[in-house]
Amino acid sequence: MALNIPQYLRTALGFAPSSKTEGAIPVEDIGLYAGAKIVSIAATAVTLDNDAHHARILDFTAGSAVTVSVPNSLRPDFFCGISQGGAGQVTVAVAAGAAGVGVTLNEPSNQLKTSAQFVMLSLIAFSRNTFRLFGSTAA
Repeated sequence: MALNIPQYLRTALGFAPSSKTEGAIPVEDIGLYAGAKIVSIAATAVTLDNDAHHARILDFTAGSAVTVSVPNSLRPDFFCGISQGGAGQVTVAVAAGAAGVGVTLNEPSNQLKTSAQFVMLSLIAFSRNTFRLFGSTAA
């Protein structure tokens, strides 16, 4: 189900149509503009996905190290928050093999891990397959 919002209003609110929506805003995405949706993840290895992770805060609750893989299949406007909710340090990495071909992760000091429990990182695509990682990072 999607809401059809007039073009002038979509533009004013910053809604970017995608091939999935063809100009309509999926009902499940309306909340993205009103507040963040937090997704709790207990797994220690996760490959980011457009449907499950785009525009969400991902709270990793594992007690051991976590790896978040960034594939080359993410939409060009992909973004998500990454939170270390558990004791396991979270590492953001280019996906292995063919899924990671062409992906670039940029962080000023090349620190791609969370620095401590309860910190927050932001992963944002600045163009197709070129991402910047912001926040309290560590080596």
